[in-house]
Amino acid sequence: MAAKTAEELNDLSNRIIGIAIDIHKKLGPGFQEKIYEEALLKAYLAGGDKAFPKERIELFGGGKIAVIDDFKKVITCENGKIKKIRFTGQDKGHQKEIETFAKALTDGESSPIPWDEIYTTTLASILAVRSIREGIPFDLSTADNLSGGQSL
Repeated sequence: MAAKTAEELNDLSNRIIGIAIDIHKKLGPGFQEKIYEEALLKAYLAGGDKAFPKERIELFGGGKIAVIDDFKKVITCENGKIKKIRFTGQDKGHQKEIETFAKALTDGESSPIPWDEIYTTTLASILAVRSIREGIPFDLSTADNLSGGQSL
C-alpha cells in the first residue's frame, strides 16, 4: 500500500471530523461522551465500503510491522521481508470462549484463562498506554521492576 499524501490524509481527517460534527448536530449537546463514541462507531460500521476490511489492526514496534484484516489475514514485515497468512473463515473465538466459560461455571472448574495470563494481558495493556504516553518501549519480562515503587 502506497503512503498517503498530505492531501489524502487531510481529506480523510476532514471526512472523519465531518462525520463527528454531523453526529453531534443530530444528537445535540449534553450527552455523555460514551453516547457520542457509540454513534461514531455505528457510523463507522455503516459508512465504510464493503470491499475494505471492517476491522483492521495495525501494529508497529521494534522495527516490525503487523497488520490484521478482519481476523482473516495477517501481514507481517520484518527485516525487509513481507509474510502473508490467510485463514479460512473468520473465527474471533467468541462462541468457544462463552462455551468454555459456561462449562467452567456449571462444572465447578477453574477459570479457563489462567491468572498469570490475565495478569500479563492487563499489564501489557497498561504498559502499552504508558509506552504511548512516555514514548518508550517496555519489556514485559522486566515489567514487575518498572514501577519503581509506583503504580503502573
